[in-house]
Amino acid sequence: MSDLTLVGGADWGYSPRPFVLILGALQKVPWVGSYFNRLWIYDEIRYTKKTPQELSKIIKEREPNIDKFAMLKLDPSASTKAKDGSLSIQDQFTQEGIMFTPANNDRPNGWMAVRKWLSIAPDGMPYMLITERCNFLIKNFPMVVYDDIKKDDLDTNGLDDELDALRYLCVHLKWIDANVQEAKRGHETGIQLLHNQLLADKEAFEDDREEDNYKEVV
Repeated sequence: MSDLTLVGGADWGYSPRPFVLILGALQKVPWVGSYFNRLWIYDEIRYTKKTPQELSKIIKEREPNIDKFAMLKLDPSASTKAKDGSLSIQDQFTQEGIMFTPANNDRPNGWMAVRKWLSIAPDGMPYMLITERCNFLIKNFPMVVYDDIKKDDLDTNGLDDELDALRYLCVHLKWIDANVQEAKRGHETGIQLLHNQLLADKEAFEDDREEDNYKEVV
């Protein structure tokens, strides 16, 4: 579909934690004279013990349009160069034509962004929809728990790799609260109707006054 903007988020891992790339598409959905954004999470790429070179080849095979993605966010730790000055993980992906940029790693705000995308849009469906191709994301989503100490963060000892990749993506996307927009438009419409009614009443009053004055003169 031509109205979809392709986006992705990735969590870096080699072993035992995996590399996870979440692939999504942002859709502008018309709604009551305006619009809201819907995020379709349509695929995941998940591997262990793969180098950036091997992963780049896999990514290009799985998603031939990867060069057309408007945004690809990567675990910011992958942008750190090694102590010997060798290329970072992100730089190695760049050499292979996979153009990642570092994601915002503000975890509390990232989880807040995920929660917003999981909320219900005015059409009755969540702002974010996940397809059945995302097996590990769907499987591990209900397995994560909050951290006992950091109440606004998830326990990093859990299976949070897919969730981290999703967080890196969601925190950079524009979420629009269509319900607030709709209420605002309703409020503005109500004010306009009241204004129109007041003008009509004023004109009717002035017409009555003119008619009374005419009668007095006659």
